[in-house]
Amino acid sequence: MHSQIMPDPTPSEILNLNSNSFPQEVKKTSLGWIIFWLVVFTPIGLYYVWRKTGWPVWVKVVVIILTSAIFVGLLIESELIATQITGNILGGELGF
Repeated sequence: MHSQIMPDPTPSEILNLNSNSFPQEVKKTSLGWIIFWLVVFTPIGLYYVWRKTGWPVWVKVVVIILTSAIFVGLLIESELIATQITGNILGGELGF
């Protein structure tokens, strides 16, 4: 019998084998934890939505857009309330 000896792989072949041949498994996080983090600390929740779920990309984009819109809306509302309070306090003291 005639056996063929294979040469040792080069370091770049080993790296390519490790990174491309085996798909990386995404560890999924439960929906409850994702919602918890979206409400409690939005940046972590958005990270979990994007990296730790098996959702389709369009669902991830919709969730991120809605969460961002709510966050911006709350920020604008809090600024308006702060401006009204400050205006009432300063207006009352200065007699405007």
